[in-house]
Amino acid sequence: MTHDSLTDILSVYNEIYKKVLLGSDDTTATQVIGIMQQARVIYVTTAIAIKAAKFSFENKLPMVDSLIYITGRMHNSIIWTQDIYF
Repeated sequence: MTHDSLTDILSVYNEIYKKVLLGSDDTTATQVIGIMQQARVIYVTTAIAIKAAKFSFENKLPMVDSLIYITGRMHNSIIWTQDIYF
């Protein structure tokens, strides 16, 4: 992962750390997060939160998914996911 990559803090917690813990241990999950921290972390701003809330409401998506989508869109990023509704 390079500095050209980005991630949002919710992905770090919800999508990655918890899922790694399901199949592994805390040490492995922490190592994975360490690799992700090499990317630029995008924090949730008021602008992102408001756009995500609107997107969540309009598309009936969970808020976390909407935050990930809107964050990526606002930063012209490709969103990598295994969720079928993205």
